[in-house]
Amino acid sequence: HVMRGYVWDWMQAINISLNRYRYLRIELKDLSWDDIIDEHETIVQFAKQGKKKELGEQILKHLEMVDRDLDTVVQAFPGYFEHDA
Repeated sequence: HVMRGYVWDWMQAINISLNRYRYLRIELKDLSWDDIIDEHETIVQFAKQGKKKELGEQILKHLEMVDRDLDTVVQAFPGYFEHDA
């Protein structure tokens, strides 16, 4: 059980940055909510249908949205992110 607590704490630490990104992304009117909603609906449908391959592919596509939109979010809110030197 000690390991489970360690893993949970590690995941929460990583999640802080992702949650910051999510909250700030919401504020940007140029980034569509429709894409996020469509992808979530597709993920749920594949999960319900037991389509593991398609589910995995859709989850990867959804996670790639973070990479695709990250520069836009960081440029809009530079004070919320650390920058590499």
